[in-house]
Amino acid sequence: MADRELDLRDARDRVIDLLGFGETYPLRDAQVSDGLKVPFETPAVILIAPAQEQVEYELRDHNGDGPPGDPDGPLRRLEGDVATPVTAIGAGPPVELRTPAVVEDATFTILARKAHALDGGERSLREVFLRRRARVKVGLDATLPARVRLQDGVTLLIADARDDGAPRLIDYGGTVRVDIDGAQEGVEYELVTVEGGELVTRSAAKVRGRGPQETITIATTTLREDCVLRVRAHKTFDMAAERDATTELLTATLPVCVRADPSIEVAAPAVVDYAQPFAVQLATSQASARYQLFSRSVLDRELRRDGVEARDTVTAAPGDGAPLSITRPEPAAIWSTPDRFAPVADELAGTGGALALPAGGLQRDAIYLVRARKQHGEGASRSEAVPLRAAVAILTRPDPRPALALRVTLVGDATDGGVTFLGGQPGVRYTLRRAPGGEVLGAPAYVHKRDAEQPAQNKGIGQVALSIDFVVARDVARPNAALEPAMRPPAPARVDTGALEVGARLTIEANVAQTGLAAELAGEAVIDAAPEIRAEPAAVAEGAPVSIVIAASVVGERYQLTLDGQPIGAPVDGTGEALALASQPLTARSRLAVLLSRPGAAGIAVEREVAIDVAITP
Repeated sequence: MADRELDLRDARDRVIDLLGFGETYPLRDAQVSDGLKVPFETPAVILIAPAQEQVEYELRDHNGDGPPGDPDGPLRRLEGDVATPVTAIGAGPPVELRTPAVVEDATFTILARKAHALDGGERSLREVFLRRRARVKVGLDATLPARVRLQDGVTLLIADARDDGAPRLIDYGGTVRVDIDGAQEGVEYELVTVEGGELVTRSAAKVRGRGPQETITIATTTLREDCVLRVRAHKTFDMAAERDATTELLTATLPVCVRADPSIEVAAPAVVDYAQPFAVQLATSQASARYQLFSRSVLDRELRRDGVEARDTVTAAPGDGAPLSITRPEPAAIWSTPDRFAPVADELAGTGGALALPAGGLQRDAIYLVRARKQHGEGASRSEAVPLRAAVAILTRPDPRPALALRVTLVGDATDGGVTFLGGQPGVRYTLRRAPGGEVLGAPAYVHKRDAEQPAQNKGIGQVALSIDFVVARDVARPNAALEPAMRPPAPARVDTGALEVGARLTIEANVAQTGLAAELAGEAVIDAAPEIRAEPAAVAEGAPVSIVIAASVVGERYQLTLDGQPIGAPVDGTGEALALASQPLTARSRLAVLLSRPGAAGIAVEREVAIDVAITP
């Protein structure tokens, strides 16, 4: 409002002058810079606004006088060896009066003079001192405004906090630029941080100030941790001045928050044993960050056999086999939990050195990512996280103790020539051998996997990329499998081994079909003899039941009577005595059998099936 009023008064006076109604004086209420601070032996720049057209402004001392010897003239400023009067002619916008070099606190007055033309070429001068004085102190100005410039890669930590001292956020290893308004002439400025009571320089070079109407910019060196930048002003003097250099910190505090280092190297064992604990190793860590491990299982379709690592893959080394490339999430600048990834364990604080992230036990091949998170701002109120660029793929050997059982049919003192695999680990093929280290018995048995996208359905045979003959094993049956062929599991895998004698000891090698990793199953599979089992009576009429007698049951064995493959009644544990199991009514096509098992026995479970011959008469 005051500026508007001055403009109106100035316009009024110009109309009066133009129409010759009288001679006006310069306006005395113009704004004058006050409270200036300049270094020793440095000129001050005094601004006058508005500066009226055709008004001459002269700089005078605090008494309104000029220099010694010319008290009615303006003060003079040395420019080289020339003493130049400190004056300026107004033209509307603000004008500058550059004072002589200031060596002590001073107050300046300003004389405004307006000339009016008279008849005969004479001039009439109307002059007046402006009401406001310019006070100048000698010293470094610590109150200069400063701010971290917002630019590419530099954002606000809190979006709606936009003041000069609001925290800025940058990536690890980034730099910022600090703007300083009105940096004093002849003063050099640099960026520092206060660390342990010491000042640490954070700019590559000092920048010299250019005066009150100019803004200088200082770039930092690389920043790796949160810090509060300060501006240090430094003024040196010629030897003739006989003054010590002056240094002062500006009052502005400029917090800069730095995200965690994403380039830390990550290492892990290429292959681990099934469900055995291991750790992912970080080559180093930041004490200011917290690290958390995330993982997801590897799908078969994500495996590539070219072994070439690209931006969207990570290489896995199964050992003797060719390296595999596994699809990974594309590296991102800011952490967002990728699809299907989940945390493995709680965060661990960085140590400033190497760090081990426990991963527990692994049951399936997996990809691991590490999230690095830092708390920023006052009271650590804001959290920012980045993924480490390195990802690791870890392959696992097969389960040495899977839920797997063998079933054989005994014919006298030997098997009927086949072994059926029940259960097992999906995606794994099993190979029988005579123990220890004997011949391979038959083809491997492969346990079928479910479709990754449709778990209720079988994995199509086209999705199983194996370069070996195998026998497909069944999956768990579904209630509606008979109605939906896609959900009907394969039959249990039966491997032709030739007749195996009672007492034969077998071992099983498990081999992950996709990676070739192998493990010997714990224990042996022993084909035990069966006690005498018979039907009483041995012949019955169609529709009549029989009693199945186990002449000398074995303690620790369990007996289950089956009819056409379906259990009849509950299983019965051996007592060391004879047992009798009652059948249901039989038909001419009925098939009776007893399944013998040893619950809780060491080694690999072997179910023995003994067929019961019963003559059925019409």
